[in-house]
Amino acid sequence: MHFIVGVNVRMEASDRADAESRLGYALDHRLTAHVPVVYTWSMEPEVQESDRDDCLFCGIVERDPGNQIFFADNDVVAFLDIAPATRGHTLVVPRIHAVNVFDVGGDEFSAVMRGVWSVASILKRQLHPQGLTLIQSSGEAAWQDVFHLHVHLIPRYQGDGLVRPWGQIPSKPEMPGQINNPRALTVDLRRASGYDE
Repeated sequence: MHFIVGVNVRMEASDRADAESRLGYALDHRLTAHVPVVYTWSMEPEVQESDRDDCLFCGIVERDPGNQIFFADNDVVAFLDIAPATRGHTLVVPRIHAVNVFDVGGDEFSAVMRGVWSVASILKRQLHPQGLTLIQSSGEAAWQDVFHLHVHLIPRYQGDGLVRPWGQIPSKPEMPGQINNPRALTVDLRRASGYDE
């Protein structure tokens, strides 16, 4: 099931100038803003050529403005996040344009995760972090703000100040997504996955 189809938001000149000053190089005028404004919803999305043309990450994959890619294989590229949470915060992005994890098959997502493993090894060897946090957000509700599938690799250091994005939440029946009955949910998920068959 697919939820968010895409974003076609042109950067205003002032936003582009701000991004260019932060990045240290000129952005292609067709690249989209980092923050989505307009969403198109569909249960069965089709990736349009215009989505690919307007995609910030597709622009990096295809042209590598600023010579920022530090790892590439046949399936993915990796580059540092322009708003890093810690030193070495990296994005691994598939070469194909896919909106999120629901937009690719198992083989494509496995290829992304192989790239994540390769980049994690590089970060460990070069930066010597005490840990690594992986984040893959799919959809607006999951904090995705660039609508091209990507995985964040955030090297962790003692005292880096980052905190968990969730904790124990008191149960409220009206909250969407609340886990009121974990056992019943497990039974439903087993039935859906065919695990008990």
